[in-house]
Amino acid sequence: VPRQAVSEIQGLFRVYTVDGSGSVAAQEVTLGPNTGNDVVIPSGLEAGDRVIIEGLQKVRPGMTVRPVPLAATPVGG
Repeated sequence: VPRQAVSEIQGLFRVYTVDGSGSVAAQEVTLGPNTGNDVVIPSGLEAGDRVIIEGLQKVRPGMTVRPVPLAATPVGG
């Protein structure tokens, strides 16, 4: 995930996810190695989880949001 999506509070790392109905949840995660501007998350997320990467200062668990997909960046671009 993009490094900007990860928050750290007192040594614990978390990301905010959005489910199919737009509800926000905070997920504790374990960080793996950095790969450029991204970080590998070996535990705490499942394949297909939608992670919030912008507006983190406004989002709170339990609120409803309308997610907008991130435009895909071509490899090498």
